[in-house]
Amino acid sequence: MRANTKRLTVAGAALLAWLILAAIALYPPESDRPDKGTPTLPVSFPGYSPLTGAVGDSPPGRVIAMYSSGTGHEDFTFAQRVVAGAYNNTYREVTQASTADHPQLSPNGTRVAVGGAGRQAEVRIVDLVTGQVSLYKGPASGGAFPVAWSPDSRHLVYNTHEASRMDPVARGVWILDTLTGKHWQIRPGSMHDDSRYNRAAFSPDGQRIAVQNGRGLTIVGLDGAAASTKELSNGQHLTGPAAWSPDGTLLVLMEYEQDRTESHYHGGGASFVFLDVDGYAERVPGPIPAKNLVPRNTGREVLGWRSGSAFLASSGDVDGTTSNLIIEVQLTGEHKVISRFEVGRRDDLAVGDVQLATGLLRGSVRRSAGNIQRGPWPLWTRAAGIGFAAVLLVPVAWWALRRRRVHTPRPAAPGAW
Repeated sequence: MRANTKRLTVAGAALLAWLILAAIALYPPESDRPDKGTPTLPVSFPGYSPLTGAVGDSPPGRVIAMYSSGTGHEDFTFAQRVVAGAYNNTYREVTQASTADHPQLSPNGTRVAVGGAGRQAEVRIVDLVTGQVSLYKGPASGGAFPVAWSPDSRHLVYNTHEASRMDPVARGVWILDTLTGKHWQIRPGSMHDDSRYNRAAFSPDGQRIAVQNGRGLTIVGLDGAAASTKELSNGQHLTGPAAWSPDGTLLVLMEYEQDRTESHYHGGGASFVFLDVDGYAERVPGPIPAKNLVPRNTGREVLGWRSGSAFLASSGDVDGTTSNLIIEVQLTGEHKVISRFEVGRRDDLAVGDVQLATGLLRGSVRRSAGNIQRGPWPLWTRAAGIGFAAVLLVPVAWWALRRRRVHTPRPAAPGAW
């Protein structure tokens, strides 16, 4: 009897452990999610992890950054779009954006706009506070690519493109009001006749938009009507949604020298150059050499402004220790490293499309990289863990019940001594 009791105790303990594991996996406890205070940038961003929880399972709240992280061979990769909390080291995967082209993080760090290919232009907005997803169907046909948010995180500029093509050949530029759900097109007459991918940047007051289409740079109002048009030099392009200086007088451009052996403009030297939008700038800074500071032709070289005289940029290898950095660049040309991205011991982790919540950068400080909180495991890993525990539990239960049957005495026959 003692042996049976011992075995039943072991089996019961195993069953209890499995039930606890299942409860934790299916109903994980919520981690602390502060939603106010001073925004912070981590000194180091973690790399790819299959155990990063999803926004839909555990919303991170306001975030300071979003980036693409992946690993694997170029023909067989694993990638995820990760957001980093604005106040602590909370990291979540935006699953809707992991396989999408050109998702856009809002300036206030609470929303991600996701487009995609299709017969009708559709934009999905992922709320990082609630985890909910809102769908906005546009009037245009073809796919949609988000391009830039307004500073108040209300209006979104997006491109529409031919659904039958894989490359983003723009067919039109639209503005979406996420508060009312209305869409309106930037006037076709205000755009050059060019089918290249369009870049855009809102002015700091949100009332004007700089839209680049080929070599044409058009300044339009929020209603989509053109105010002025400028022609850029060969090899120049907007540096992304944060290209406009905080005082509204300058636009930051990337200028590439033409390669001496080829006809394109991304093989030579590169510089940050500054365009006086209205001719009212008190001082126009000189070119800042950038060939060794930023990845080539990323379309988002300027990530945001920490002050009127310094911006953050996506950087390449400037110190020999990593190939993915965020640097602060002064308008005088000096720069320093702010954050790094983990690339793995064998440099096998790829990082790209770094975005920052531009509205949170002024006054932000740096934070340590410890105590990483990735949230509840993805559903497939939780299911796999429960299944594995169940597989381990079956032989224990079988062993306990089998031993019980062996040692249980059979009842005596009637009339037996």
